[in-house]
Amino acid sequence: MLLVSCKPKIRLDTNTMEPTIPLYSFLTIDFDAYKKVSPKRFDLVIFELNVTKEKRVYRVIGLPNETIEVQDGFVVVNGEKIKNPTSTKYFQGKVDAFTPKAYNKVILKSDEFYVLADKETALDSRYIGPIKRSQLMGKVTNIEEPK
Repeated sequence: MLLVSCKPKIRLDTNTMEPTIPLYSFLTIDFDAYKKVSPKRFDLVIFELNVTKEKRVYRVIGLPNETIEVQDGFVVVNGEKIKNPTSTKYFQGKVDAFTPKAYNKVILKSDEFYVLADKETALDSRYIGPIKRSQLMGKVTNIEEPK
């Protein structure tokens, strides 16, 4: 991702959030959005991976203290199938040489969120696990599609 100077915008150079965010879109980020309030389900957030410091933009699906499962392509929160704002059907995370553990069923801690990309094959919480509140950088507030 490229951080554009002077304005809180980034250019998303991955297709993991298509169709919601087309490749190379510019995103306006509110970096203060979560200083006093928590993200809501389906918010689009930017966060930083702990190990690589890579920035990613995904959708919040699971909130603190919830149980999240991926079953037959659908997301189940506390035993209830949730209505996805996109038509995405998620593959269950598979354990292979690339992913040492799959996070298909997770009980979130009080400071954790489960995030999913809109592209069903992305490396999101099904593979990297929950993200901590401290990893959240901000909320996507506007999407400018590429011309």
